Parts: sequence; structure tokens; C-alpha cells
Amino acid sequence: MRVLIIDNDHDLADLAKAVLSAEGFAVDVFNTLEDGRLAIETTDYDTVILDLTLPDGSGLSLLEEQRKRGFDAPVLMLSAHANVEDRIKGLDSGCDDYLAKPFVPEELVARVRAITRRLENLNHDVVLINNVSLNTSAHEVLVNGEPIRLSKREWEVFSLLAKSKGKPVSRKFIIDQIYDFAESPDDNALEAIISRLRKNLKKSNAHVAVRTHRGEGYSLNTAPDLSAAAAQ
Repeated sequence: MRVLIIDNDHDLADLAKAVLSAEGFAVDVFNTLEDGRLAIETTDYDTVILDLTLPDGSGLSLLEEQRKRGFDAPVLMLSAHANVEDRIKGLDSGCDDYLAKPFVPEELVARVRAITRRLENLNHDVVLINNVSLNTSAHEVLVNGEPIRLSKREWEVFSLLAKSKGKPVSRKFIIDQIYDFAESPDDNALEAIISRLRKNLKKSNAHVAVRTHRGEGYSLNTAPDLSAAAAQ
């Protein structure tokens, strides 16, 4: 899950990135309105943490602008001036939650999880594929009702493929979703994750397999005979 932080307080932004990264999020940080706008318009984010006051403009104006153009990811607004009027303006402008600065790191993580969970619940938080179920709220994959152990990256890849409902998901999209800008995965990183995911699914007798679409990406194959697909 990818998170964007737009905040001109470098120390606070670095703290927020550290605690969210420790919880498994891929996090990008920008310190100006213009850089934040460019990030929103060029990258798919699951959640945005937005400061109300930025050196080159208002976070509130950026939020209103992006909501009008159809940006619908959850937004957590940050402000050192968390009075009632500011909170009302933020909520009316399209933010999903409001957090005063300074904040307790654990509360930031809890609020980010809460607003992303609300979105997942709207989109159904359990995906069923043959004998496999993906619970997006619990970050859990079960085969025949039993949880299987996947790494953070494996879970993220499986989640993206499961939500695509059999349609190929491009390598670029997967990489953009599971890595932040500060990370530099080599060409073989995604293939290694896919290989481990295939082995774990096969070992668990899952009736799904990861299929390679050359030049397109990957999808989940749910055909009865998965041996050929799993080897591709």
C-alpha cells in the first residue's frame, strides 16, 4: 500500500515516513505543494497525508483542486492549528480525517489504517477465489480456511492480482504500488517475489496460480489444471 506525505516540516515528515514504513507501507515524502501535486497526478496512491500550510500554497486548496479532478484516495489532513473551524473546512473540502501537530506516531498509523480500511470496506474487504480468500482488512490470505505465511511484498503482489479479477497487471503498476521513490529495486526483484509467491501458493494447495503474460505483466489463473500456468 502506497502513501504520500506532503509536509514542509522535514523532521515530522521523516518521522511519519519511518513509523509508516515500519508498518509495511511504501511511503513517498514531498515538502512543497507543487511537488505534491506532481506526485498525485503521476502516481497512484492509496492514502495521502497532507499538511494544511505549505511554503508555496494551501494544502486545503490542493485538496479541493484534486477532488474536483476526480482524485478519490483517502486524505488525512495535518495542521498545527487544529481548531474547530479548520477541521470543518478540511472535512468540507474532502479530507477524510484530521490530525493535530504534534502527533503521537502510533495515532498517525492508526488513523491511516482507519481511513484506508473504510475505503476497503466500501470495495468489499474479502475477495474469494476458488479455495483462497484474501482479507484486505486483516492483511491475510487463507487457503481452505487456513492462513498461509506470505512476506509483506508477496502479500502486496497477491492482493493486487486478486483485485484485478483475472486481468493482467503490468510490472510497472506492481512496482509503483509496492516500492516508494527512495527504493531502487533491480530488474530481478519482482521476479523473485513472484517466484516465492508461486511456491507458497503451490505448497498450500491453493487453487490459483500466478500466470505470466509476456510483455503485459501477471494475472491469477484459476483454471482447474494449474500446473502449466504455475511454471510460466
